[in-house]
Amino acid sequence: MAAQRAGVHRPGPLRWLYYAYGGGLGPKYAQWVLHDLTCRTWFIRHLSRTLAQSAPAFLALLLPGDMSWLIFIPLLVVF
Repeated sequence: MAAQRAGVHRPGPLRWLYYAYGGGLGPKYAQWVLHDLTCRTWFIRHLSRTLAQSAPAFLALLLPGDMSWLIFIPLLVVF
C-alpha cells in the first residue's frame, strides 16, 4: 500500500473500529484519514465502515427467542 510506504501511520483494528463508529484518531493519523477519505477506493472503505457499524444489529436478529427483547437493546447501548 502506498500510504504505508510514505510513512503514514495506519490505526490498528480496535482503533479502526473506534474510527468506524465516529471517534477521532488524532493528529498522528491525519494523513491516513486524508488518504482514507480521498483515495479512489473511498466508496468501498465507506461501505466497510457501514458494515462494521451495522453488523451487531444484524447479528442480534439471528438470536433465537421472542423479538420483543429487541426493544431494550438500544437502552443497553445508551446506558
